[in-house]
Amino acid sequence: LAIDDADTGREFFSGFALVINAIRKAPVFVIGRVHSKAVGGGVGLAAACDITYAHESASARLSELAIGIGPFVVGPAVERKVGHGPFTLMSTTPATWRSA
Repeated sequence: LAIDDADTGREFFSGFALVINAIRKAPVFVIGRVHSKAVGGGVGLAAACDITYAHESASARLSELAIGIGPFVVGPAVERKVGHGPFTLMSTTPATWRSA
């Protein structure tokens, strides 16, 4: 996937935001599962679920800053799930894998 201009970026990230909001607002209980590594948007999807089960070897990282963008789309869901302090740490250390 290549995002070459602002319109393409807006379309991609708006679509992803719609998926996260659909999970959060679903009229049913949404259960997620992380089996291995979750990166960026995958962390946001897991955080949007009502409850997420992670395998003992699962890990997560927010990689957005490593590619020059902030975690603006997944940030609200992740911060709501893990709290402000852990979210800040995850956001500012994009190369570090954290136990899920």
